Amino acid sequence: MGLTIYAFPPSPRSFKVLWTAHYLELDHEFVRVDLRKGDQRTPQSLTRNPNGRAPFIDDDGYVL
Repeated sequence: MGLTIYAFPPSPRSFKVLWTAHYLELDHEFVRVDLRKGDQRTPQSLTRNPNGRAPFIDDDGYVL
C-alpha cells in the first residue's frame, strides 16, 4: 500500500504537503479531495480521518 496523500492542491496546506513529498522524492499515491464539494466529509473520508479535514496522509494504516 505505502504512502497515500489525500489533498486538494489549490489549498495552501495541501500544496505544502504535496510539495514536501515531491521535494523529498517520496513514493506516494495522490487522492484528490475536493473541499468545495465537501469530499472531506463523506462517510468514506470520515472513516479514514474523523476530523473531516484535508490534507491527511495514510501510511499503511497510520493516519496523520
